Amino acid sequence: MSAVKLELTTNYPASLFSGSINDPIEISDDEERLWPEDFFVDEVVSGLQEYEKTTEGQRKAVFEQRYPGIMYCRTTVFDQVKKWQEAPAQLKDACLGPERIRWSVFVRRLKKGKMVASASVIDLSYLE
Repeated sequence: MSAVKLELTTNYPASLFSGSINDPIEISDDEERLWPEDFFVDEVVSGLQEYEKTTEGQRKAVFEQRYPGIMYCRTTVFDQVKKWQEAPAQLKDACLGPERIRWSVFVRRLKKGKMVASASVIDLSYLE
């Protein structure tokens, strides 16, 4: 089986994703968040970008350092990368705007957009 190279390209400034594996996502003791749905889009995307910069053998450690207490599942990470890559630029812009959006909201908007697109209707009002 050949390795799959995942690229997370974006037109957003690097300053938006200033986190690194040395800056884990903070979760308080009384807060239990599920990854990725309970995290904000910027947290997930910056984590995925950091994850992609590492070699295959280091990815689990990078993920666990970035998201302490969250169990690593390679297929779940891969699925999120795929969702981000498939998202239209307008949806990415809306989810990375000044108002922080949870990943679960991004996924719902992505699915809704696919349903709209499959009906051969271009309607992006769902982003508002």
